[in-house]
Amino acid sequence: YLANNGTLTLEILDSTGTPIATGSVGPTSTILGATATDVAAGTYYVSVKASATGVKNRYDIEIVTVEP
Repeated sequence: YLANNGTLTLEILDSTGTPIATGSVGPTSTILGATATDVAAGTYYVSVKASATGVKNRYDIEIVTVEP
């Protein structure tokens, strides 16, 4: 994630596409993160998008799960 290329927004979505957690980062950081707690086993999605029209950015993604 290159902050100088524009801010990205991250959402964790449940199986119906409803956001259950959001995260974003300002132009001074290179890490974007979100945490969903107390979720049931199931299917979840991650959405990463630009915060404004015309923003183009690259990013690597790492998904970490923790068993209770």
